[in-house]
Amino acid sequence: MRCGICNYTPLELTTTTMEEWDGDELIVIEEVPVEKCPQCGEEYFKPEVLEELEALIERRRQLPQLQPEAILQVPVFKFALAV
Repeated sequence: MRCGICNYTPLELTTTTMEEWDGDELIVIEEVPVEKCPQCGEEYFKPEVLEELEALIERRRQLPQLQPEAILQVPVFKFALAV
């Protein structure tokens, strides 16, 4: 596959970390398979990977016993007060 941004080939098979909002909760999913351009950093996800990510979020809602690997605390700032 060729990068759609910079036209570089070949892309690297690697993993990445995804952040996804589920309502008012931020979910972090590590080790997600991705094809990444080593030149510009653009990432491409296979359709089946995106489907699995959606299924994971849905399973999380339906199975309260499904526990995360870790829980992170994230500081939140209001832009107007931070600058």
